[in-house]
Amino acid sequence: MNKAYLTVNVTAAPQQTYISESRTIVECSVEIPTNNPRNAATKLTYKIWANQEKFLSAISAGMQLYISGAQLRHDLKERSYSLHDGNWVIVPTGQFPLLNEIILSGRCIKDVDLSDPRQFKTTDSGYIISSQSLSVNRAKQETDLFNLKAITKSDSKVRYAEWLANMTRKGTGLTVAGRISTSEWKDQTTQELRSNTEIQISQMTLAPKPKTNEIQPQATMSNEGEAKSLWAAPVAAGVAEPWGSNTEGLPDLPATDNMPF
Repeated sequence: MNKAYLTVNVTAAPQQTYISESRTIVECSVEIPTNNPRNAATKLTYKIWANQEKFLSAISAGMQLYISGAQLRHDLKERSYSLHDGNWVIVPTGQFPLLNEIILSGRCIKDVDLSDPRQFKTTDSGYIISSQSLSVNRAKQETDLFNLKAITKSDSKVRYAEWLANMTRKGTGLTVAGRISTSEWKDQTTQELRSNTEIQISQMTLAPKPKTNEIQPQATMSNEGEAKSLWAAPVAAGVAEPWGSNTEGLPDLPATDNMPF
């Protein structure tokens, strides 16, 4: 599963380009606004495959859209994110809720190293922070990789950060719901501005564990060479009589000269 429900700001007018002699795609630069001063707006490319002309004629820079049911993609080589198709609608800028919900289902690609503070740590204020990476399948045997982060209080009843660290392993099936978030900081060595985009978990569900016990047959077969009846009575000895060879107790058939035809 890969679904995104987002309120985005259009930062550039959409452009239509050819990807082959007969196919086109419309691309539009958008960003997900944030109310958190410690986070930056998440920049994405919105890609439209269906109803391109409608999108081109209706959308311009400065508008705000609500996008429902789009697929979130992550290009590892370019370190960029994009949204694909889904349903979109123009909403009043500044008057519509800033929705940000991502639902992903896939498999974890590593064991969380509890000794690595980048993957697991606790804070003096009582928070647990853990990270994991999720592989989500898409068409043509391709996958998207997403960085996950869970932050919960150590005394909370729902401790997603602790569960993410202790209960997920490489290959564990996992479904998460959360928000896409981007943090920015300045590298102390190079003084370059760096950023990291991840999914902050708000809900998670582990896939059921497969049963490793050997499946036992529910019915048994006789090891004896002689076939036995399925009924309670034993099979009579000898060869069965042909059908109709024993008519004892049956009424006589009428004579053929008395038949009406």
